[in-house]
Amino acid sequence: MLRIKSEGCHFVRRRSRFTTITWTPSNSTVAVSRLYSSAVEDFTNTPIYGRFEPYRLARSNQTKTIEADIFVDGSLLEIFINDRFALTTRTYSSRTDALGITLLSNGGRTIFENITVYNDMLDVWLDRPMNSSSPLHYDRYYETHITFPIRA
Repeated sequence: MLRIKSEGCHFVRRRSRFTTITWTPSNSTVAVSRLYSSAVEDFTNTPIYGRFEPYRLARSNQTKTIEADIFVDGSLLEIFINDRFALTTRTYSSRTDALGITLLSNGGRTIFENITVYNDMLDVWLDRPMNSSSPLHYDRYYETHITFPIRA
């Protein structure tokens, strides 16, 4: 679990190939920037956005602490926040050494606490090949973008 009390923060996995996860409190946005995630050609690296606003506690008028669980399983990135927000995407990292994690704050007051990192865990599916990807398949335009009339 990663607990965050923040004015805005983000996480980076590696310098040359990295995926950035950003939480921006001013617009309650969680963003996953995949611009530098992969060197794989034809990989859609557009950013993914979600809305997350922490609860404001009625008695104290304080904002609830953000508790984030972030999982990286091969090319799959999963983010869970406060048991009510989930975001999943693919990153297709082509580097086997992209294992680092960096926590950064963009000003304001940020406290990172109770950080646990698990490394060298066994795969969930032991019989799955390390590279289970298949070549990309492209449909021709007329196969997927044209509607044919149905005749009785």
